[in-house]
Amino acid sequence: QSGGARSFWVGARQSLAAFAPGYLLLAGGWLAWARPGAALGLVLLAHGVALLGVALLCWSVLAARRYRLAPWWGALFPLGTAIYFGLAGWGLLRLRLGRGVTWKGRTFR
Repeated sequence: QSGGARSFWVGARQSLAAFAPGYLLLAGGWLAWARPGAALGLVLLAHGVALLGVALLCWSVLAARRYRLAPWWGALFPLGTAIYFGLAGWGLLRLRLGRGVTWKGRTFR
């Protein structure tokens, strides 16, 4: 079964895995710049760096072991996730507008 709540939760999990380190780095950098004396910006930056390091390690191991690719390909996981979300959103928009999506010679409406 696809679509609905299940797809939402899978997408939410994937977006957190792919984008949370970057969001923490952006938020921490912005807070450290906007309020130099506040510790929250530095804490968010430190957590962002740590989470990014763990995430890069995990994505690299996954790329190497599961897909037999060079480990540095794991660093492209966030980019691939963003492209996937863009394509899925485009397909959903086409379905909602009644245009449908064509895949392997079949049109889904």
